[in-house]
Amino acid sequence: MACQGEKIVGYQASLLRCLLSDEMSSVIVQSKKLVGSRHPLLKTARRLVYDGAEAFDAVGLIVLLMSRCAEGLTTKGAPFGQDVVSGIQKKQRKLAEVAESINTGYMVHLGMVNKSDFQPTDDVKIMNFGNKITILTGDFLLAKASVGLSELNNAEVVDIMAGIIGDIVEGEALKDYKTLCDTNLGEWEEVIFKSQGSIFAKSCLATLKLCFLSQQ
Repeated sequence: MACQGEKIVGYQASLLRCLLSDEMSSVIVQSKKLVGSRHPLLKTARRLVYDGAEAFDAVGLIVLLMSRCAEGLTTKGAPFGQDVVSGIQKKQRKLAEVAESINTGYMVHLGMVNKSDFQPTDDVKIMNFGNKITILTGDFLLAKASVGLSELNNAEVVDIMAGIIGDIVEGEALKDYKTLCDTNLGEWEEVIFKSQGSIFAKSCLATLKLCFLSQQ
């Protein structure tokens, strides 16, 4: 299914590898120092390289597919000075990069391990090193996303995408305070949307904004 989607949007290889190859290489190099430890960053690095059940490139691909669909809904041609490939504007491809950077940065940050979870058999020094690499790598990816947003020159889209980061932070905070015992279905739906659904919903909204605003 992913391969079919990539053909539709004009990518012949894994979207994530195309967009974030340098950042991936950095994660892999640093995570090799964690071999033999229990640090979650090593598992995250493996998932970045090998396609698994939880594909990291799903967000960017869905954004591009939505962009392709939106192209068929507009009545005007491509905006002046805007490169269009496979029916997708250059700015929409940049938006896909931004969404993927945010998603990957979030996933990398989830690779941190609390010191309270350290076991007596763990090498504390290597676990602390893994946490530092996790924080720096995740922050770098989020900074990359911020730079990409500035290149879109669209305040409304920037506001939408910035809301994703706020939602993720709030969603993760809510997870820490809520348990299955004292949380109703509506509250859990809110938590899941903020921590996982927001990036899909708001990224798709942003690419539609880019498409229709360019037609005005």
